[in-house]
Amino acid sequence: MTQQPKIQVPPTTADRLFEGLALLILLCSWIYAFVMYPKLPETIAIHFDGQGNPDGYGGKVFFLVETAVGTALYVLLTFLGRHPEWFNYPVKVTTDNAPQLFGWALQMMRSLKVVLVGIFAAIQWQTVQVAIHPDFSGTSYVIGGILVALFGTIFYYLIQLFKYS
Repeated sequence: MTQQPKIQVPPTTADRLFEGLALLILLCSWIYAFVMYPKLPETIAIHFDGQGNPDGYGGKVFFLVETAVGTALYVLLTFLGRHPEWFNYPVKVTTDNAPQLFGWALQMMRSLKVVLVGIFAAIQWQTVQVAIHPDFSGTSYVIGGILVALFGTIFYYLIQLFKYS
């Protein structure tokens, strides 16, 4: 494995916005969790099939687990974002292109942080909707939105990384 240059890339305004948005979503998720938890029935839907229908049930403590997983991903991505030299890149990293590649990679990590924390917030919201309104039919839209947000973000930044090869 070749050693990649270790350089500091200063955060851009967009980077700071992504960080702030991810933290805001995470904080709102915890507030929502504590407000909604007492209102949930003891058994809730904890898994949905491809059409958005509940196909797995568990205790309402799993509602808090969703928020905890979103928090764990936030912490993990924050830690990894401090070490862009650890990432795998689709192109050879040189001292000339490292600042640009690391900048795009870090922005992708921050974007993914927003998307992933947002995904867990959407799942949390969906769980509440299904628990309180069993005839709720918007779960397929939530699943579609999750897929578009996740893969759209990844493909956008991969294209940016290839542009600077």
